[in-house]
Amino acid sequence: MTNKCRNECDIINNDGCNNGTEICSNGVLEENGNFFNYTYCNCTIPSSQLADEESCQYKQTNCNDGTSLDCYGNGKCVRLPDQTEESCFCKITNAGKYCQNQRTCRSANEFDSQRLCLNYGTCEETENEPYYKCKCETGFYGTNCENLHPCHPFKVKVFLFSHIHGCFLTLFSRITVRRVKFASNSKIKNIIA
Repeated sequence: MTNKCRNECDIINNDGCNNGTEICSNGVLEENGNFFNYTYCNCTIPSSQLADEESCQYKQTNCNDGTSLDCYGNGKCVRLPDQTEESCFCKITNAGKYCQNQRTCRSANEFDSQRLCLNYGTCEETENEPYYKCKCETGFYGTNCENLHPCHPFKVKVFLFSHIHGCFLTLFSRITVRRVKFASNSKIKNIIA
């Protein structure tokens, strides 16, 4: 896997190594009590995804085509409960059998079943990666409008209902009247506790 021939690659330009799977690295070699600096091609593929110990090639699986990491590094290789084999579960920004295709506003709206901009956000193409930008509806934020703002009316309604519901249970289970004297004035007020 790691070939320790002296100066087999150029470390500055990474020349002499297989681009994409190897990088040129420095090492120290000892020969007859003498130490020499050398460069060698070092495999960058994780051992769990190597085809074999001797080569620096990807093992082909249901989650890759033998040319890249599982799901091209743009998703997770998973086995869903109703499936017999693993498959790629892609990030929202990628699509394809191995998550190898970067999604765009056009592909997401015309071809994919999932939109890039969630919660009715509007997708706009840009010239810089990730080549799109989402304009989120009021109350939503995030790269893909995936987050609900804490003050969004839906969250406030749910919060109030759960707390009011809890208060009603308390009120109906035991209603008591207390007399409280406030420090700011000497008036006594009735309150429900």
